[in-house]
Amino acid sequence: MKTEDIRLNLRQERFVKLANKEGFTDKISRKDIAILQAKYGIKKPYWLMKNMAYRYDRGVYKLPPLLTVEEHIISMVKSYGEDD
Repeated sequence: MKTEDIRLNLRQERFVKLANKEGFTDKISRKDIAILQAKYGIKKPYWLMKNMAYRYDRGVYKLPPLLTVEEHIISMVKSYGEDD
């Protein structure tokens, strides 16, 4: 399963937006997550850390992209065009 195919709920989306705002756009480490927890008082994102689809390396996780509906449609059209 691709990470682009996973739909995020509101709480998950807020975490990703917060991480993006702090400069983590692609990957985030366990240490970086702990820093965000201390700084903002958020809960540990177990949904990110326990899902193997998000695992990048030991203690490093891929952040799912936050696409608007329009961006998602454009990326889907491009991916279908690449299959030819």
